[in-house]
Amino acid sequence: MTAIKPAFAAAEARWKALPGNFRGVVWALLAALAFSCMQVAIKLAGRTLPVWEIMVLRSAIALVFIAPAIWRAGLPSLRTTRPRAHLLRACLGFGGISTLVLSLQHLDLAIVATLGFTNTLFVIVFAWAFLGEKIVRDRTLATFAGFFGVLVCLRPGPEGVDLWALVMLASAVFAAGVHTTIKSLTGTERPTTIMFYSYTGIMALSAIPCAIYWRTPTLEELIFVGAMAACTAMGQTCMVLSLRAGEAVAVAPFNYTRILYATAFGFFLFADTHAENGFDDSEEDEKAKTAAE
Repeated sequence: MTAIKPAFAAAEARWKALPGNFRGVVWALLAALAFSCMQVAIKLAGRTLPVWEIMVLRSAIALVFIAPAIWRAGLPSLRTTRPRAHLLRACLGFGGISTLVLSLQHLDLAIVATLGFTNTLFVIVFAWAFLGEKIVRDRTLATFAGFFGVLVCLRPGPEGVDLWALVMLASAVFAAGVHTTIKSLTGTERPTTIMFYSYTGIMALSAIPCAIYWRTPTLEELIFVGAMAACTAMGQTCMVLSLRAGEAVAVAPFNYTRILYATAFGFFLFADTHAENGFDDSEEDEKAKTAAE
């Protein structure tokens, strides 16, 4: 043990000596992996559990995961001078998670991940508008290019835009708001403090609809929700550390690695190759079969 501590301290010193944006990117990559695993768990749990129940169980289990860290830091670590910012973070998280769960129930993982990446575009705009961060020319061009990608994913046409794609786009806007709010909070708040108020706030907002639609979950469903909560806590921690280490506009683009994970998970776990565009066309196929008969 005596030899491990100096080695750990030396490794920590070397890590902290690296450029802030580099460390932010590493944390962002780990957050992307954790959030991709979270979406897999949500999709599995969302097959049978109501949205609001998923949100309450997720928050409760996540609080259990971060409880040891809160205990080590002591209850005084939960004191805050920014309750309104925490409330805003919780409301944005409530909107983001509820729309994400609904989207995952109707869309393939790849299309959810692709539309979810639009939060990076909104983060760049929000960081400029609310955090005073600068937008360089390359990032401006990337933002406009990203919006063209959004139009491709939304499939605008004679029949309009897919409803669930719009729901996922709304989730991306909420996520960008969460991202920006967390960046603001990291200047004064601990990661565990941010997560504690986020989970308790989301749980409180979901409590009433959860009570109305509640049904006792099975062991398998609890495992899925537990995995979702664990991945959420890990992803949130990595995201907070990423935003604390680097600039929001510098680390946000690396969230795009999630599309690689989503495509792989979708293919191997859900066989998400039945629809060429990633949308659930089962209802249209059934109508076509009925008409043919």
